[in-house]
Amino acid sequence: MQRLMIFPHETFEYHFEDELEWLGRETREEVLEAEANNNTAEYIRWVQQSLNKIQRAGLVADGINGPKTRAAIRTFQQRRRLPGDGNLNLQTEKALVAAGAGKPPSSSVAKPDAVLDRFDFDKTDLKPYHLTILRQIADRIARSFQGSQPIVTVNLVGHTDPVGSDGYNLNLGTRRGLAVRRELGRLLEQRRKGLSYKVLILVKSKGEREAIAPGNDENSKARNRRVEVFLSTKALLPIKPKPPKPEKPPTPTGRVCNPNELAKGLAACEIQLQQCLKKCETDLNFILGKIKDIPGLAGCFQMGHPLAVTACALSLGGIAAKELIDEYFRRDACRQNCEASIIGCRAAAQANAGCPVT
Repeated sequence: MQRLMIFPHETFEYHFEDELEWLGRETREEVLEAEANNNTAEYIRWVQQSLNKIQRAGLVADGINGPKTRAAIRTFQQRRRLPGDGNLNLQTEKALVAAGAGKPPSSSVAKPDAVLDRFDFDKTDLKPYHLTILRQIADRIARSFQGSQPIVTVNLVGHTDPVGSDGYNLNLGTRRGLAVRRELGRLLEQRRKGLSYKVLILVKSKGEREAIAPGNDENSKARNRRVEVFLSTKALLPIKPKPPKPEKPPTPTGRVCNPNELAKGLAACEIQLQQCLKKCETDLNFILGKIKDIPGLAGCFQMGHPLAVTACALSLGGIAAKELIDEYFRRDACRQNCEASIIGCRAAAQANAGCPVT
């Protein structure tokens, strides 16, 4: 069975659970860093006041994210067992709120770049004026690729009116977002062949939970039946696996390098490497066989970006298809892990033969 080569230059392990968590995040969050406008003076001042209240940081609430503020953030993160990098992010914000900081300023809430509202009740069909807006968005994205900051991520958030159960409306909001994604992808391809594969379009749903029009009249309900569009120049990138660093055994002193013993040890390492690679290939082919059993699932690899591939799988076969794609990428990183593990074997062979460890 021929292996599908998704990344021709490098193999990546993609952390789907981390990135797909965006599907349940708040609208204002950026996809990559889960942060919106949290570098404003108002937001930083809120952070400084919160740290002074929670841990008596003694910061001047001047709205400047200087060294002392970052050090106080790092201390707070470490005490809450968060990644202690001193950066403002969603986890840190939630931890501050949980510790009694109060609600962050509303200025950090991101506003959509476009809103497609007034969907028909319980329908996902796009209206003519929706298409007009989407054409404008497609033109804007296409133009952005002529500059230094192309729009590479589009976040679509589906909403509904309050009629129906919460679970049904969450599903309806997702289906509306998927309808917008299909049309936007088609329009991008019209602008430039292959452009849709360069833009990651993500869909999530808030159902009826975030109404913008109060009231129970038809006009208010129609305004709430909407899909919000967020454009971003931030790209979601695959995460390279971190292979274990093999410890170099100390080179024995007082011995002369034995070339024959070294050659024998290196040959054993090579056999071990080939066995590891063969097992990787067998496991990968096994997963590919399962993927091909689901109609259309193999075609998701044409999306290119790992997260786009997974989103495609979710729309085709649900969680079961997503888990197959997840397992494919995990096993696709097996070859790189084999190469990493063999480094220690070669170092041990050099040391055992009395040769300098390189």
